[in-house]
Amino acid sequence: MATILVIEDQLDTGALYRAILESAGYSVVRTISADKGIELARELQPDLIVMDLLLPGMNGWEATEILKKDFSTGHIPIIAITASTDAATRELADQAGANAFIGKPFKPQELLDTIAEFIG
Repeated sequence: MATILVIEDQLDTGALYRAILESAGYSVVRTISADKGIELARELQPDLIVMDLLLPGMNGWEATEILKKDFSTGHIPIIAITASTDAATRELADQAGANAFIGKPFKPQELLDTIAEFIG
């Protein structure tokens, strides 16, 4: 069973992601902070990371860049998710190293299809 790390500060949104992903057969680990997400990624080596970009403290762009530059986590696909869907936000996510970008709101199948591109 593939493991997905969800880094999302909104508890209800994180719960929704968990429900979607677990119903599709994925194991889910959640955290609300980028710092803890980086720690968990290094420790657990998940198959994929779902990263909210607008996080308190360290934001998702910074966390993505750290994870992508780290030898131990750089191979993990990261899907950036945010309500800010303008071209500049997409460009920042791309520059940070995100493998995919999804704008909120989205349909659950969009998330699952995007994950399937990376881990099946």
